[in-house]
Amino acid sequence: GMRLGLVKALHDAMRRDGVAPEDYASEPVLLVGHSQGGRVGVALASKAPEAVGVDIEAILTVGAPARRLRIRPEVTMVAVAHDQDIIPSTDGTPDRVPDHRVSAGRSLGRPKTSPLYYAHSSATYTETVRHLERKVRVAPWGRLASAVAALSDFLPQPGEATRVMFYEIWQEILEPQR
Repeated sequence: GMRLGLVKALHDAMRRDGVAPEDYASEPVLLVGHSQGGRVGVALASKAPEAVGVDIEAILTVGAPARRLRIRPEVTMVAVAHDQDIIPSTDGTPDRVPDHRVSAGRSLGRPKTSPLYYAHSSATYTETVRHLERKVRVAPWGRLASAVAALSDFLPQPGEATRVMFYEIWQEILEPQR
């Protein structure tokens, strides 16, 4: 259900940007997803674009339980996970890379309160991605730098017009009728 909602939101954003419906499955997409959003994105990146209706060519996940899913060979992916974040392991898979994605992580200092929330917080992951960007600027070679450069190619250039659209996607859990 979440995958269908995400595809519908992506199609709406494409339509608003002038992409014709027949081109939805061939329009290159960079998807950034935190937690379940990353898992849904990886699920889309694991299937042929024609099958799901969207072409995820690059993906950045942070704190996503998506180690079980294998992405297509042509997809560039960076998966970021904190050592103290338990959510990426909730898919039941050990910390290993199932395909050609690049994994990056960080060991966090223990905060005074809410260590589990801190480790999975999107704000903490944003800080980690900033560390990652600085690391790549200092050492611009290797798999990580190549993957970050490929993701960066999707970002707007200085002065290029951009738009931000927000979508709320949820799945109702229905109680069985008695």
